[in-house]
Amino acid sequence: MLVRGELESINRDLRFDFDPYLKYDLKDERGRIVKNGIEEIFNTLRKAGDTFEVELYFDDKIIDLDSAYTIDFRNDSGRDQADVLADAPEIKLPELPFSVSDQEGNTTTIEEVVADVSYSRYTEGYEVDISFRGTAEVEMFGAKFRWQLCDSSGGVVAEGTDYVSSWNVDEDGSFVLGPHYSGEGMDLQIGESYEIKLSRANA
Repeated sequence: MLVRGELESINRDLRFDFDPYLKYDLKDERGRIVKNGIEEIFNTLRKAGDTFEVELYFDDKIIDLDSAYTIDFRNDSGRDQADVLADAPEIKLPELPFSVSDQEGNTTTIEEVVADVSYSRYTEGYEVDISFRGTAEVEMFGAKFRWQLCDSSGGVVAEGTDYVSSWNVDEDGSFVLGPHYSGEGMDLQIGESYEIKLSRANA
């Protein structure tokens, strides 16, 4: 199936990537979806007014040549770009700086936590990468700290334990850890709010 179209506008938001793409549902005569997919078209589009042409292929394992089919093109769950941006979950950051020391006096101080929220057009959901930045004085390994990503009811939806090692620390004593993928494949919930909590981890 040959599909032709024209780009009306292109997103310039710095937090989310809205490269042009097509999403489609192929339906049989009874209206059942026999195949859905996503087709990248951004390689051919650079500015409003640019046209595209793309082939969609369906083999005989998907379709019956003696039957009739319809194809519907759609955006992300019926939402446009403004909806997607507005639905991005809020993530509250912990109070900083946060310091943790071990018995030898090695100290790690987290001075900044970065929660980078992104939108996945494949899952039509939101994900977050968490990074930690700060300073440390460690001989080999610093004390461990725990981070937790909690929802609005206080439930822990993702967590991890980390520490700074000497090879993480630059000459000026600064370090960057991460990013850590928060949900291990779990999408954040639309309309939910989250909070990152830090604590000392058990040795």
